[in-house]
Amino acid sequence: SGTDAETMPLLQAVLESRHLARTGLTTASFAGRPKQFSDDPTRGNVVSLVACAGEVGSGTTEAAMGRFFSKSVPLGGNHVAMGQELPALHELADMDAVELVARGGPDALDGGARLDYDELIFAAARKALAADPACVVVLHTVAGSKTGLRLPSPVVADTLKREFGNRIVSVLDACQMRHHPELIPRWLDEQGPVLMTSSKFFGGPSFGSGVFFPHEAVDRMNVHLDAEAPKTLAVLAEACASYLTHHDIGDVLPRLHDAMPPGFCNVGVLLRWAAGLHEMETLRLETENAGGLVRVEEHVRDWVHAMRLAATQFAPHLEYVPATDYEGDWQLGGVNTIVAVRLKSDTDGPYLSTPELKKVYALMTADISEFLAPESTMAERRVASQRCLTGQPVDIPGGSVLRTVLGAAQLKDLVSGKQNLEQMLEDDKVLLSKLALIARQYDYLLSHTL
Repeated sequence: SGTDAETMPLLQAVLESRHLARTGLTTASFAGRPKQFSDDPTRGNVVSLVACAGEVGSGTTEAAMGRFFSKSVPLGGNHVAMGQELPALHELADMDAVELVARGGPDALDGGARLDYDELIFAAARKALAADPACVVVLHTVAGSKTGLRLPSPVVADTLKREFGNRIVSVLDACQMRHHPELIPRWLDEQGPVLMTSSKFFGGPSFGSGVFFPHEAVDRMNVHLDAEAPKTLAVLAEACASYLTHHDIGDVLPRLHDAMPPGFCNVGVLLRWAAGLHEMETLRLETENAGGLVRVEEHVRDWVHAMRLAATQFAPHLEYVPATDYEGDWQLGGVNTIVAVRLKSDTDGPYLSTPELKKVYALMTADISEFLAPESTMAERRVASQRCLTGQPVDIPGGSVLRTVLGAAQLKDLVSGKQNLEQMLEDDKVLLSKLALIARQYDYLLSHTL
């Protein structure tokens, strides 16, 4: 998954920090390293700043600390515990993470993000870097959280990278892939690694993720790997083996490749990517046939504006949560293609919680027409019979949300003319109608179906 991919920028940061510790032993500034490094002064120290905590992958913080975030791993089955450290990796470096929640507080913007969020990131980064001259900070800039936030502001990565150089591993979390195509190459040229997937916007099979690295970063990692002892390479290989095979690494990092167990090929991830690339390539083809990206972005904006309006028409049991749009290449069409809503069963009561929305999510995928209250109309039963898919609930300050989105499959239908906007909106309104219906009859449905 995109969270699995966190392992790679963490590896870059561990190598960079160990390099700083080794080369700094002869300088006066390194006399000030924290006491926990006195027994092993070459030990690395990495602090990951998890932006939009709670609105990115649920296991991001554990993964950023070099820990398993699930009982299942891509390679090796179900033999780990959540929060368990990756094998041997913590012998090489301390790894910590700071979660920075984006929303809430009295100074939140209309879209929910804190006005002082950039200052929080600056303070956390400078605190960690000042505490240890060998510390490396993994800074995440999120190019679209689960609700479409882009945080922190681009100036944060620009400033910290300029101020601290290679002590900042500046990562772009582009896992939602809801941005303009120019964003990823620009980030690679200016900043650092990019985490991405083929499963979110593009709709490929789950657990299809990848990491782009700038050539300069790869070259530097290889220099650091050449300076490490064979024992250290064996530790790095053991830590990576739950996620990667030597085929996945290839000749990009040759010393790490050679240290990995030979033979095994993860055919599953290749099949996932074959399917994911098909979705990407067919959207590119439809884009060319439609006359280019400008025309496609018009379709994106048309759907977003129409869907936002539609989402305001199902009150009082369904409430549209205003979205935030960003200029530049941060969003395809310059708009947030995620439409988030809150639900209420009692119009005078609280919003449904995340556990309650998980039950709504399950009901949305089923034909529940026979379980409605006896007084329900035939129109309501027709809506209830439809099987609809939403995004999983996201717990944010102010009330948890469910999400519906514009994905590549729908966009291809719009661009190709297979379905016009009016037809697509009719389908989308059925989804909103069913959400509002379930919210209105939530207590009755739970007493009869779950």
